[in-house]
Amino acid sequence: MAIDGSPLNQQTWSDISNDARQREPMHIEARAVPGEAVAGEALHLRLEYTPRGFDLPAGTIICLAPPRFWRKHLGMAFTELHSQFDVNTERHPGGSFAVVKAYPPEGSDLRVEAEMFNAGFHYGLQFALRDAPLRDGETLVVYLGDPAGPKAQVPKTAHNHPIPTLVKLPDRDYFQEVPEPPMVTAHGGPARKLRVRCPAVAPATTQIAARIVAVDDISENSASDYDGELTIWRRGQAPAEGVNVNHTTEKKRSDVTIRTSEERFDFFCALDAGAGISGRSNPVGRPEDFGGYGVYFGDLHCHASPGDAFGTEDEAFTYGKWYSGLDFCAVTHQQNSPNSFITQECWERNIDLAEQYNQSGEFVTLPGCENYIQEAHRIAYFRSSDDARRYKVSRARGPEYDLGDPAKRERPAPEDLWQALQGFEAFTVPHHTRYIAPADWDREFPAMERCVEIWSRWGSNEVGGIHSVQAALMKGHHLGFIGSTDNQFAQPGNGPFGVNRGAACTGVLAEELTRSAIWDAIRARRCYATTGEKMLVNVSLGPAPMGSEVTDYTGPRTFAIVAAGTDRLTRIELLRNNEVLHEIRPGELTFAGDLVDDTPLEQVLLPPAYETRMAFCFYYVRITQADGHMAWTSPIWVNTPDAPTM
Repeated sequence: MAIDGSPLNQQTWSDISNDARQREPMHIEARAVPGEAVAGEALHLRLEYTPRGFDLPAGTIICLAPPRFWRKHLGMAFTELHSQFDVNTERHPGGSFAVVKAYPPEGSDLRVEAEMFNAGFHYGLQFALRDAPLRDGETLVVYLGDPAGPKAQVPKTAHNHPIPTLVKLPDRDYFQEVPEPPMVTAHGGPARKLRVRCPAVAPATTQIAARIVAVDDISENSASDYDGELTIWRRGQAPAEGVNVNHTTEKKRSDVTIRTSEERFDFFCALDAGAGISGRSNPVGRPEDFGGYGVYFGDLHCHASPGDAFGTEDEAFTYGKWYSGLDFCAVTHQQNSPNSFITQECWERNIDLAEQYNQSGEFVTLPGCENYIQEAHRIAYFRSSDDARRYKVSRARGPEYDLGDPAKRERPAPEDLWQALQGFEAFTVPHHTRYIAPADWDREFPAMERCVEIWSRWGSNEVGGIHSVQAALMKGHHLGFIGSTDNQFAQPGNGPFGVNRGAACTGVLAEELTRSAIWDAIRARRCYATTGEKMLVNVSLGPAPMGSEVTDYTGPRTFAIVAAGTDRLTRIELLRNNEVLHEIRPGELTFAGDLVDDTPLEQVLLPPAYETRMAFCFYYVRITQADGHMAWTSPIWVNTPDAPTM
C-alpha cells in the first residue's frame, strides 16, 4: 500500500520513491545471485535481503522495482511492456509466466504476502512481512524467475542493472531507500560484428585515423573476450594491400592510420577472417562537396539514470564515443517528468559530467534537457555549460512552478518554456510530434525553435496528418531536421527496441568539431536526419546550404546534391512544398548531380504564415537505401517579398 493506504500504482510509486530519496536510507544488506551475467542471458535471479544489527518487524513492507526490461526468457526478442512475470502460480498453472516468489528463512514463522503493481518504468513488487519478524542476520530470498518455472532474462544492454528497493516499517508513514540494492552487472556477448569509424570528410590522398571496435549481436554491446587479427583496406584495393591490426580484449578498440584515395568517396572494410566477423566504415567524402565543412554525426536525444532510463551518464557518453562511433552526443534528462526526481543538483551534475567528456576535435557533448510539454515534448540545448547551469529545473523554481509541478503532473505550454529560456543561448527541438503529446503547429514560433526531430525510435514524424513535420512546413514554420534515438538504455546512437530497432542519427555540417561549432551549425539548420546509418548527404542552392533562407531569388532553382550511402542508394527525391518534384534511382553507393526546378516561382509560392513574413516555397531531399535506411535534409526556403502567389 502507498503511504496514504491507497493501492500502489505508477503514480503512488513515483510519489513514494521520490519522497524516499530525500530521507535517511535503510541500510539492509542486499545482493543479487548471480551478480554478473551476459546481456540477454536466461537465469533464475536470486535476490537476498538481510538486516544487520536490527530486526524488520512483522508489518514491514518491502517494495522492489525490477526495470521493465527484465523479461521472462523467450529465446527471442522481447516486446516492450509485455507483462511476463507474476507472483501467483495459480493464475498460470502451465508455467507460462516467470514466477516471482519470496522464501522466508528456513524454520521461521515469517509469512510473506506478495503483490504486483504497475510502477511505470518498472515492474512493482510488494512483499508484506506477516506473523513474525525478519530477524537480525536472517535472509529473505526473492526469486525473479522461480527455479520451479521459466527463467528470467537479463536486459540486453551491457551495464549495471540495479533492482531499486524501498522499505516501510510498520510504525512509519514513509518508505526508505536501500542505498545499495541488488545489482546484476551485464557484460557483452561474443564478438559478432566490427564497427569501423572514419572521419566523414577528408582530403584526397591523405592519412586519416580509423577506429575499430568489436560488438555483439545482442544489443551491439562492447564484445567480451575478443582477441583477433584484423585487416582493414580501402574498397577498390585487395585485402592483401590493407593494414593488419592486432586487436585485444584489454585495449577494446584499435586505432589505425589509413590513406584516402583520389576518388570522390572512400569506403573502408575490416575483416577478421579467423573469427568470421567483418564491418564497413561510414563513407568518407571530400571537403569541396560539403562547402568546405566537416560532417559530424551524433545523437542529440538519449537518456540515462537518474532520468526515466537505465544505465549511467558515464556509460552513455562512453558508449556514444567508443561503440556508436559518434562525434557528439547529448544526454537529455526529462527535467520535469513525474517518474524521475531531477533536482537542480542532478541537473548540474549532468552538466559537469558532460563537460568532463567534452573534448574538442575528439568527442563533443551538448548540455540539454527534455521538457514535458502539453504539445510535443521539447528539448532545450545550451551553447555553454555556464549558460546551462543558470537554467533552473522545475523542482528548483519554488512555489510558483512556472514550468509546472511535476508531482502534480503539470505540463507547461511551449510558450512557458520559451519564456523560461529568454536570456539564454539556447534553442528548442520538438520531439515525437505525432505521438503521446502531439504537436500543435497553430502558433508562432520564436527564433529559438530551430529544428524538429523528424525521426526517432518512435518512428517517422515526416508525414501523417496535422501533427506531422510536413504540416508544420506548410504552415510557414522554418524547422531543420534532426534524427535522435530517444534511447533509454545509456546507448546513444543505438536502441534495442522501437522502429528500426531505435537507431537514429543527425549529420551536421560544421566548421570544426567543437561544442560551439556543432551548436551553431544545428541552430543554422545545417543538419540532416538519418535512421541510424552515417550516410553522407549535402544539398545546396547556389552558395546556400541546407537550412538556408534565400530571398529575392528569380529564375530556375538548381539544387546540387551529393550523397554516399552505407548501402546502395535506391531512391533520391527532391520535394517541393511536400510534393515529389524529382525522383531518381541511382542503384549505386554514391550520387552527385543537379536537379532543377524551372517552374516559374510565382506558380509555387505559398502565402506568408506565422513567422514567415514573405511568400515562400521550400525544398528538401529524401533518400532511401536498399536496406530501407533513410535520410532527410533540412529544407531550403525561397522567400520573395513582393511576388504574387497562386
